[in-house]
Amino acid sequence: MPRETRPGRGARRQKALISENRICHETIIRFVEPDSIQSVNAPDHLHFSESHEWVDATAPEAASVGISDHAQEELTDVVYLELPTVGRVVSKGEAFAVIESVKAANDIYSPVSGEIVEVNSDLAESPEAINEDPYGVGWMVKIKLSDPAELDALMTGTSYREHLS
Repeated sequence: MPRETRPGRGARRQKALISENRICHETIIRFVEPDSIQSVNAPDHLHFSESHEWVDATAPEAASVGISDHAQEELTDVVYLELPTVGRVVSKGEAFAVIESVKAANDIYSPVSGEIVEVNSDLAESPEAINEDPYGVGWMVKIKLSDPAELDALMTGTSYREHLS
C-alpha cells in the first residue's frame, strides 16, 4: 500500500511516494509533483487578500492580520519589519507596514478597515518568526474592525489555494 511522506511547506516541492512490495521486500521511491492546491498552506478559518495578507476574525475583540505562507516563501528570509503604532486607523487596501527580506522590500496592505489595537512587538527582535510560523507567532497587528462586512470580499482558504494554482 503506498504511503506519502509529509509534504514540504512549499507549493513547488516534490512529494515522495514510497511503495513497499511485501512479497519481494523491496522499497521503491519515486518523486511526483504535488497537487498544487493541496500543498498550499492556507487554513480554512482565515480570510485572504489578493495581495497575500490574511485575517483571523475568530476573536470577537480584534482580528489578527499577517502575511500568507505563500508570501513569506516568495520573500525568503525576513530580516526587518516596520510596524504601525497602536491607535492608527487604516482603510482596506492601505499600506500599514513595511517588510524587508534578503530578496526585497515590500509594503503590507491592510485587508480590512479599522483601528490597530495591538502590534506584535516581538517581531522587531525576531522578524524570522514570520518565516517560521506566519499564521501563529508571525501575526503582525490586531485590528478592531470598523466594517466586518469587508471580510465577505476576501478569499477563503480554499479559494486562496485555487487563486494560487
